[in-house]
Amino acid sequence: MARSGTSAGAIYHHFGSKGRLVLEVGRSAVAAPMAMIMQTSPSLSPADLFRAAFDQVARSEHVAALLLQIWSGAQYDPALARLLQNEVAAMHATVEGFVRAWCAEHSPGADPKDVVKVLIGLVMGYAVQRSLGIDGDPIEYRELGAALIERATDPASASV
Repeated sequence: MARSGTSAGAIYHHFGSKGRLVLEVGRSAVAAPMAMIMQTSPSLSPADLFRAAFDQVARSEHVAALLLQIWSGAQYDPALARLLQNEVAAMHATVEGFVRAWCAEHSPGADPKDVVKVLIGLVMGYAVQRSLGIDGDPIEYRELGAALIERATDPASASV
């Protein structure tokens, strides 16, 4: 707080609680960049959206650890858990709207809800692996994830 020139009282007045502050940091690290990607690149395929989200998590050495800390904190703090559930639901809805529009045009047989579950699950899975220091090739993970999403949105696969 000393570096920011802000008092603890001013921070809590603005955010209301430590949980809201932590969640806002997480939102600015993940949800806000994801929303910006969807706004500035509305024609991205779900696989390319996954790549962009993955790259966001991979680019910052702190995002993965921050996400794991938020999830861990939510296990013991019911208020943080409710806030996190609301944020995750909002992010799912936003991403689903984006994917639904893409699928309507390119892959009507694909289920946008399922595609979003896979997309977000793969990004968060990578965040957990990274924060725990699990070795692996991030480029290989990224491309395997994109291939899985491409398969899920392939009109030929979707109709099978």
